[in-house]
Amino acid sequence: MNKLTKNQLIERASNKLEAKIFFQTKEVQKIKLMQDGVIDYGLPQETICNMLDSAEKELQVLHYINHRLKFDE
Repeated sequence: MNKLTKNQLIERASNKLEAKIFFQTKEVQKIKLMQDGVIDYGLPQETICNMLDSAEKELQVLHYINHRLKFDE
């Protein structure tokens, strides 16, 4: 197995992270629709608020990792 160069690793990591950010953003949007009552999963509002808080924190972490990755380039 050939090892990837540093630039190849950075590019692949960046692509993977962008995909994760995209899908996490969609997850936050979906939970906001749940919170607004557009999507009904039959969950208590408190649970939806907790889910939204968790999803937004995860998105913050992904953005931070992305920033650090670009900072290290």
